[in-house]
Amino acid sequence: MNDVYTLVIPTYNRSAQLATLLRYLQRNHVAFPVLVLDSSGQDHRQRNRDIAKRLSLAVTYVEYDEDTRPFDKFRDGIGMVKTDFCGLCADDDLVIVDGIRRCIEHLVTHPELSAAHGYYFTFVEPVHDPRAMDLTGILYYTPDIASDDSVERLRDLFRNYQALTYATFRTGILRRIFDVVRPVESLLARELLSSALAVVFGKAARLPCFTNGRSLSPSEPYRHWHPLEWLIESPEGLFAEYVKYREILVGILREVTGNQRSAENIGRAVDLIHMFYLVRHAPLDAYDFLMDHVLAGDDLGAVWPADEVQLPLIEASRFLPGFFDRPHGAQADGVSGVEQHRLLSFLTTWRGRAAAWSGKRDSTAWPKKFRTARRQYLLHQNFCRPTPSDLFNIGDGDIRRLLAVLDTYGPEVPQDLATP
Repeated sequence: MNDVYTLVIPTYNRSAQLATLLRYLQRNHVAFPVLVLDSSGQDHRQRNRDIAKRLSLAVTYVEYDEDTRPFDKFRDGIGMVKTDFCGLCADDDLVIVDGIRRCIEHLVTHPELSAAHGYYFTFVEPVHDPRAMDLTGILYYTPDIASDDSVERLRDLFRNYQALTYATFRTGILRRIFDVVRPVESLLARELLSSALAVVFGKAARLPCFTNGRSLSPSEPYRHWHPLEWLIESPEGLFAEYVKYREILVGILREVTGNQRSAENIGRAVDLIHMFYLVRHAPLDAYDFLMDHVLAGDDLGAVWPADEVQLPLIEASRFLPGFFDRPHGAQADGVSGVEQHRLLSFLTTWRGRAAAWSGKRDSTAWPKKFRTARRQYLLHQNFCRPTPSDLFNIGDGDIRRLLAVLDTYGPEVPQDLATP
């Protein structure tokens, strides 16, 4: 893995989070190259330089202007990668090293794949207690995108859209993706187009293991990152960007080996795929609330974060099964079918332990407390009982290994895990 994979970490004004991530990687004894792309202000930049020098990781530190756009920085960084495989990790997120190893092994043995990833969990570190962590849910989990037809793969991606930005990629394909997305300018269009191109250029595998942790802590705000937000603020901008986006995507689909469809047929399919994507991200439950505020001339920035908008959006993003059930829960190669059901047994066990520890043996309240030798975790219902359950293949060993790895993450760790 050390000579075939590079981890690329873009960072911007989050020196504390970057230091936490780099120390975590060192505690997990990674030897693969780490490329830090820094566009921070000077104070954060100096702290980032210092931590990169102090650690024993194979870090290459690259500086950018503060106004560099995220995807421009991504593209430049991927252009520097010398290994066959690579992946991106935000400075406040984390990767599970063993999960990345499994992705690389899978890519090596499945040349038809452009990318591979596993389950992405979400977490929060309480500010008041660095020895605690909330595991709030499983964010990305949809099945393999494995059709032999590139348009069908695009359809499968947007039916239950979950970005491929942080998957493990073949470096050549990811480099090509970032070159192709340059003409579109918005964060939304670049993310959607990069994920779309990933499944146009090849198939994408979902492995039954944890590969990524996504932080739910406050992040840098961006404009035009959500289609509904953009539609309300600037519909002409949204549709003008879609015209460029569509032209690129249809052009690439026409060039893909094996495509037999006409340009008109491809264009119609692309438009319908994205229309249903847009409709799904404009839930009817938010309609009256948004209309009342828009007609009153209220500021969108104050309205957009409201629960009346965000909760329907979260609900609308839930998994949408096909009308004709397909075997979404099919096992990956070499995985025992028995493992799929062992998590329930494990959860029953730790719930009992957590209840006993808290003095509430039969408590049904969420979240559940679970203490390791080094840390206390709050395991939320969406993490413990993800739905739809038939899409997940997680055993008790996966949870135990995840918690052991997470014990090494954080600004403060016990002395026996600290780096000399």
